Amino acid sequence: MNDVVIVAATRTAIGSFQGALATVPAVDLGAAVIKQLLKQTELDPAQVDEVILGQVLTAGAGQNPARQAAIKAGLPFSVPALTLNKVCGSGLKALHLAAQAIRCGDAEVVIAGGQENMSLAPYVMPSARTGQRMGHGQLIDSMITDGLWDAFNDYHMGITAENLVDKYGLSREQQDAFAAESQRKAVAAIEAGRFDAEITPIVLPQKKGEPKVFARDEQPRPDTTAESLAKLRPAFKKDGSVTAGNASSLNDGAAAVLLMSAAKAKALGLPVLAKIAAYASAGVDPAIMGIGPVSATQRCLDKAGWQLAELDLIEANEAFAAQALAVGNALAWDAARVNVNGGAIALGHPIGASGCRVLVTLLHEMIKRDAKKRPGDLVHWWWARGGAGHRTLIDSSRPGLFAGKPAPTLIGDGHTSVIGRTPTRWWRVDTGRRRRGFTRERAGPAGQYHRPFIVAAATVFAGEPAPTTAGGVHPPSMCRLRGQARAPVWSVPAAQPRPAGEVEPLVCLLDPALQNDFRRSVRVFERDVPLLLRGETGCGKEAFAQAVHQASERRGKPFVAINCASIPESLIESELFGYRGGSFTGARKEGMRGKLLQADGGTLLLDEIGDMPLALQTRLLRVLEERQVVPIGGEPQAVDVRIVSATHRDLLERVEQGSFREDLYYRLNGLEVALPAVRERSDKAQLLDFLLRQETQGQRIDIEPRARQALLAFNWPGNVRQMRNVLRTLVALCEDARITFTDLPAVIRASPPPVGAGEPAKMSDQAIEGEGVALVRGQARPHRSGGAAEIVGESGGTEVLLDAERQALKEVLEAKHWHLTRVAEHLGISRNTLYRKLRKHGITRGD
Repeated sequence: MNDVVIVAATRTAIGSFQGALATVPAVDLGAAVIKQLLKQTELDPAQVDEVILGQVLTAGAGQNPARQAAIKAGLPFSVPALTLNKVCGSGLKALHLAAQAIRCGDAEVVIAGGQENMSLAPYVMPSARTGQRMGHGQLIDSMITDGLWDAFNDYHMGITAENLVDKYGLSREQQDAFAAESQRKAVAAIEAGRFDAEITPIVLPQKKGEPKVFARDEQPRPDTTAESLAKLRPAFKKDGSVTAGNASSLNDGAAAVLLMSAAKAKALGLPVLAKIAAYASAGVDPAIMGIGPVSATQRCLDKAGWQLAELDLIEANEAFAAQALAVGNALAWDAARVNVNGGAIALGHPIGASGCRVLVTLLHEMIKRDAKKRPGDLVHWWWARGGAGHRTLIDSSRPGLFAGKPAPTLIGDGHTSVIGRTPTRWWRVDTGRRRRGFTRERAGPAGQYHRPFIVAAATVFAGEPAPTTAGGVHPPSMCRLRGQARAPVWSVPAAQPRPAGEVEPLVCLLDPALQNDFRRSVRVFERDVPLLLRGETGCGKEAFAQAVHQASERRGKPFVAINCASIPESLIESELFGYRGGSFTGARKEGMRGKLLQADGGTLLLDEIGDMPLALQTRLLRVLEERQVVPIGGEPQAVDVRIVSATHRDLLERVEQGSFREDLYYRLNGLEVALPAVRERSDKAQLLDFLLRQETQGQRIDIEPRARQALLAFNWPGNVRQMRNVLRTLVALCEDARITFTDLPAVIRASPPPVGAGEPAKMSDQAIEGEGVALVRGQARPHRSGGAAEIVGESGGTEVLLDAERQALKEVLEAKHWHLTRVAEHLGISRNTLYRKLRKHGITRGD
């Protein structure tokens, strides 16, 4: 049987009933999350074997909504799709079916999840088909009939919650307190940005003005308290206690995960978020269907061989507070581990998508806790409807940030300081098995267990052992040091956890001078002072500008860039200012918003401002002074935009030449920042690791010490852009996930080696602080390498620079099979610029 893993997970923000997503069909929401999964993993759509999506309210939605979503997402017609209706369990049952197909070998890659738009559920008139001969026709709400009605007992699902209240003696106060706490946790999670990484934004066209982006859950209510909930009337039973406030709401949304066999994920080099450990379903009396997860949980735990107390995180459905409380009381779980970011009562309950939505939230919470808590997070999740409970157990097997008592025994005397700390030194341990992560192994016939010492992901940890040998030492057969005892291997300092809501950095800023420039830039940018970035081509001006934007109060607003050198002079005016429909021959009927208006409320980067035509500079100056844009053939429009300009030219020299307006220069030059070339940066090694981490996207890549030294010694005439493209090519073409010296381009291999490159590294405490690095799931992991290279000498000279550019161009052309559009996109230049460079170097396809 094949192991099944999840490699990507996403969802839309949840819309309230008749809210932001009210007019967006469920299939469009499903298509959006499928597209996002493909984008995140860069997976070829043709490799998807099947799509399985839950959807409950399908009346009027057309044939096979899952298939509609798949086609809209751009999957080939050859990919089949299945629409599943198991009410609230639909999104999770889709995952079960996908896992079964992969385990049995019927598929390798499956997208599973759910989609729902409850706001669009139509009303129907059952008698209309045969003709209403007399009397008034009756309209039936398909949302209630198909989604919220207990067909077995002919009453609303809310009554099943009231049945649980009576059976288990739950009070109104308990339910309201539970609901208020769910709201509190959800609001806190949203404010801290804990859902940001899992949400796929939905662009909503407007009748007037720019489209709006929907990327924040709409349902949570910050002002909810147990006292305010106590004022609500019972919703389903006159003397009952279940209200609209302590029950989940009606909502719209979609969620999906990308599953594949572990072997397929490894072959594609994709990071694994979690492994499917077990899943189970169970049926109960529909009158108390909410209690179904209790028996389903025990089945699932038995299949996995786990105990409930082992679970570190639990995500539980909150269809009703009464139902969630009944299940929690029956299972006696620790409430502090359940729904740590709130549940469906607060976030919402798009029934066909809810099963997968909770799983997506759980997976992303596991990722956030990866670097903060402890190893082996075992996570479990449930759902219930129609008298059935569903359970899924997923094992993250991820490393954490602590060391236990066996660590000094394994490492050797003198290293007890690692206990409970995040170290910067490393020891590699062989557990005797090829399986990574926090595992269990049987130790002899007595059935004793211990958790082996593990080294992974920028930290050292070891679990507390069960009884081992009499002397307290682990049996050698179970845990032995690889190589010479206590021989350290290369490391980088352990990464510090980011504050909640902080995003992945856009630039590497470990150079002290660059750090200072960044702080100054953010400070003046907040006061609406324009920035002027100077630096050689490819040194990261746009990334620096984006980082400033993200660090400012305008983060979340548009960041728009225009390269003034790459757009023909005849088109740059319309690109920058836009035009009114029909204002000139060939204009779009609906007109076009220029970059200035697209950046309204945000930031506009004017890249290569020194190449802007002189006539256009006058119009730009007027915009900056008057804060108004006049599209071609249109009327003035107010605009609120902050400007960052960038150039590799000497603007003062161009002012003296008369090709750049002096007044515009002083208007743009609020603060001038000179970005260093790669060869001038003191954080060159960290920059290399940073870019490699971005390119691997979780794939582990080892770098041979000699190759790393050569990369550090190279002059990088193309700066960050060239370094990124070389690393991207190396990652794509390297064999066995290892970059060797022979893999490097000839121009880099020919660079003068750094002093001492041929000397063997000494395994001292000082040597341990070296720069060698391998990557596991986007985090630093050590391996053997030499010390940080001292950069001496430069590959100067025009001839060397030209040869380097020519060689880099040829390698990218070959990697992209001479597809010039893809080559230009890969290099971040226009096709015209690419053509000029090909002519300049005399490169033809026959070379």
